[in-house]
Amino acid sequence: MKILHIIDSLHAGGAERMAVSYVNALADRGEVIFLWSTREEGLLKASISEKVHYRFLRRKGRVGWKALWDAKKWIKKESIQLIHAHSTSFFFATILKILCPQVKLVWHNHYGNSELVVHRRRFILRFCSRYFDAIFVVNNRLEVWVTAHLHCKRVYYIKNFIGKSGIEISSILQLKGIEGKRLVCLANFRPEKNHLLLLEAFSKLAINYPDWSLHLLGANWQDAYYEKVNHFIKENQLEQQVFYYGSQQGISGILAQCEVGVLSSTSEGLPLALLEYGIASLAVVTTDVGYCKEVIQGFGKVVPSKQVEALAEALQYYFTHEKQREKDAAAFQKHIQTTYTEEAVLPEVLALYKTLVR
Repeated sequence: MKILHIIDSLHAGGAERMAVSYVNALADRGEVIFLWSTREEGLLKASISEKVHYRFLRRKGRVGWKALWDAKKWIKKESIQLIHAHSTSFFFATILKILCPQVKLVWHNHYGNSELVVHRRRFILRFCSRYFDAIFVVNNRLEVWVTAHLHCKRVYYIKNFIGKSGIEISSILQLKGIEGKRLVCLANFRPEKNHLLLLEAFSKLAINYPDWSLHLLGANWQDAYYEKVNHFIKENQLEQQVFYYGSQQGISGILAQCEVGVLSSTSEGLPLALLEYGIASLAVVTTDVGYCKEVIQGFGKVVPSKQVEALAEALQYYFTHEKQREKDAAAFQKHIQTTYTEEAVLPEVLALYKTLVR
């Protein structure tokens, strides 16, 4: 099969990392795979396998007409059979489908704000969904919403997975803090990630556990939310225990320096960060949003969203119970390796592709 994956950028977000994992894994299995980034490149470009046919479209404006006509030409030249559009790239991909009606179109809904999904502006999405041949979703809540509100009725829940194919990027970043006492949060700086809740919980523990440090990894946009996070750290004099490193490559090597991984989100889909924590053999604490509880399966701590005391208590438990922390981390790692790897997920995806491309 000749399959094209489309994503709007290659910044290190969850949907973007999944798009790269997909193309690398599929190319490794002998499929002819294309990846097009429509608007921006980013850190993840360096992780794309040499087996993947990559192109940057340089799309400008709301539609991006020049990029669109070029894309139409390349689709015909390469005899592409199926477009797999990730997240917000569905609009551009729908226009391509209209211009190239013989091509099958799959939209992959990575939408993390699943708790608020009913409030989404959906007119354009509803229109575009008439042209979707199938929709992949990352949790059952999204499956219910998509089936009820969009026109495409071929909807499939597909687990996110940890990919091992592609170019392995190593990191030279050495985390600050004391070895064996590091807590990490892998999340871009967006309001739904609720770093402020995490910081408030950590600040309650910082005095009694001065050896422990919190490490924040993720992109920021120098906006009001990022400034609030910085202000909280300074106001509460946490500069010697809370460290921010921006968006990084070689995440596996960085996580290997930590003991506990945390997500304090108010909403999620199926967060890739939890899978990466698991592969790195970290004990995990997460809020009960999206598909987090189903991913954890009792092998970590799941606390109610927006409840700082519950989050602080769960973190304190792992700070003070080393043996249980290591036991939970090992069990969670085994669970992720069994359920959320490309070997577990890709056969189902390929089978669905083949039902569309006949």
